[in-house]
Amino acid sequence: AELAALLVWSAADAPANVYSVGLHLVDEADNLVVQADYGLPSEAAACRLTRLPLAGLPPGDYRLLAMVYNWQTGERLLGQPAPASGQGDRLLLAELRLE
Repeated sequence: AELAALLVWSAADAPANVYSVGLHLVDEADNLVVQADYGLPSEAAACRLTRLPLAGLPPGDYRLLAMVYNWQTGERLLGQPAPASGQGDRLLLAELRLE
């Protein structure tokens, strides 16, 4: 089993080859259980499909989070979810329950 995440990016002003995207699947205790990373697209607009493996994960509630970070320093950028409900370095994309 896997979770397919399709993200749409508009990052035309971002410097090339500086930032990466991290997708984190975390459990109820906020432990990282699956991670996928790729370079932030340099196109004016881009879609990226990422498949996260779910095989072997125990039943329970999980959250899919996204972040953008400088791959050389690890520094995370702050983001603001829509609708605006604060600011953070990891944004909630989805909540799911595995049976």
